Amino acid sequence: MMRVKKNQKLHNPDSPLLIGDVKESDVVNEIREPSYIEEEQPVGERIISDSGVEV
Repeated sequence: MMRVKKNQKLHNPDSPLLIGDVKESDVVNEIREPSYIEEEQPVGERIISDSGVEV
């Protein structure tokens, strides 16, 4: 439980990180990550079965 309290104190709502801040000495590398989310079809083109499952 002590670690939770410590991490809560490190939280900065203005930081892009969940815990802590980006420091001058930090190295941030941007990577390209493919999306695994399928693009949704327009509502008119979707077929929903009687049980509510998309087919």
